[in-house]
Amino acid sequence: MRNALPATVGVAALILLMSGCAGPTSDLAESVPPTLAAIPPSTPTAIPSPTPTIDVGPVELSTEEAGQRYLGIVCQRNVAGTGLNEAFAAQEDTFLNGGEADATAVKAAAAEALRVGRLSVELLDDSYYMWPAEIQDDLIAIRDAQIAEAATLSAIVNAGRFEDAYYATWPIDPRPGAAQEIRYQLGLSADTAASCQGFETATDSLHAEMTNRLEYLAGFETAED
Repeated sequence: MRNALPATVGVAALILLMSGCAGPTSDLAESVPPTLAAIPPSTPTAIPSPTPTIDVGPVELSTEEAGQRYLGIVCQRNVAGTGLNEAFAAQEDTFLNGGEADATAVKAAAAEALRVGRLSVELLDDSYYMWPAEIQDDLIAIRDAQIAEAATLSAIVNAGRFEDAYYATWPIDPRPGAAQEIRYQLGLSADTAASCQGFETATDSLHAEMTNRLEYLAGFETAED
């Protein structure tokens, strides 16, 4: 019969296994695969803030640029004003001779002049562009005149009869020469009809550009916040 191990040896071995003391702690560190141990801890990648692809403004206008922009702002309003005058003229003889004049065309023309005038004022209020200093006061006069005209145009739009539209009161322009002064300073023709050829719908285009620009740049302001 084989001799059994001494009881003391068996107990000691069992205690060693149960205590988990299998060797020095450095042996555990060496058990990590070398390929993993060599990988440095990852760091977050910095994401650059987006920047607008257009000038954020204000943009200083040259004399030539100011001239083209001015025509773009006022010419469509001039066209609308001409349309209103023509609508009145078409019914004027009938009205003055005691006939029943139709106010439909007049009211529609006034609504268009009111719409375009509002766009013009918003474009003149756009601080994105810096106009030449010598015309800034006259631009304010043009803006204020269009604001004043809005009340009359609104009255015409809501007129119940041609007579009410015909006798609507127009405001007195405190600076009637402002438009011609601007044209002089910017080197534009004094002929408002000839110089406006090609700008008949420019106010709509400029206003759409302004709206898109404001929405685009507002997105970057939100991102920065």
